[in-house]
Amino acid sequence: MEPNHPAEGRLPDFVVIGAMKGGTTTLHVLLGQHPEVFTTAEKELEFFQDRGNWHRGEAWYRQQFRTARRVCGESSPGYAMWPRVTDVPERMRALVPDAKLIYCVRDPVARAVSHYKHRLAAGVERRAPDEALTDPIYVDPGRYHAQMLRYFEAGWHEDAIHLVQSERLRTERPQVLADLFGLLGVDPGAALEAQGRDLHASRHKRVPTPLGRTVKRRTRAFRERLPWSLRSHVEFALLYPLSRPMPKVVIAEATRERLKEAFAPEAEKLRRETGLRLEGWSV
Repeated sequence: MEPNHPAEGRLPDFVVIGAMKGGTTTLHVLLGQHPEVFTTAEKELEFFQDRGNWHRGEAWYRQQFRTARRVCGESSPGYAMWPRVTDVPERMRALVPDAKLIYCVRDPVARAVSHYKHRLAAGVERRAPDEALTDPIYVDPGRYHAQMLRYFEAGWHEDAIHLVQSERLRTERPQVLADLFGLLGVDPGAALEAQGRDLHASRHKRVPTPLGRTVKRRTRAFRERLPWSLRSHVEFALLYPLSRPMPKVVIAEATRERLKEAFAPEAEKLRRETGLRLEGWSV
């Protein structure tokens, strides 16, 4: 039986490590449209996380990549959420040392606000934005240089991490994808039926009603057992009637300035060490 037979498991050739609300869902779908690239049906495997699926073991992880396609990979934004999520770089380095790491970065202020809206829509955030956006849960994932440094300290070479600017994924999608396909060693010119819109955009979010929060909490275990491709349809049918349009989120200018001050040194390090211009960012 050939090594890449669909019935056999294997380890990923690439991993999208983040950042949350940086375009990872859109990228996961787009990469999987290439005829030589397999992306997992379950987008966020969260295998290397203690609160994810690390306890399932390597055999389980290999079974997520049963494909005959040339390269395969997964996308889990939680892999770049240190210090909330620890030990990921070390575990990845031990199990998949040759994997290429793809890191989606976005204007960190916009990312933090989008993250807040995401949690607001999920019903797990009820604080006003100016209070909530001081919380490290929204700030730390936008410290991109610090997140990358954790991987370098674990033994990853700088060339192993390929940065994708989220803004370019929207405005220069064909070139960004061609670069990624070249990186992965597949045909950069393969025709794709590219998605017409970004997935999980904040403008499409809704906020659950009190009853909706209860139903969402009590059905979570059931929904998480569903295949990723089916889950969104079930959640829409089940939870949409128990939600309302998200109210406009207004961020005080003072809050934006505090975020800019927090992110500016990190953005400068990222520009200096990667050579990326990061045009369009607020820092």
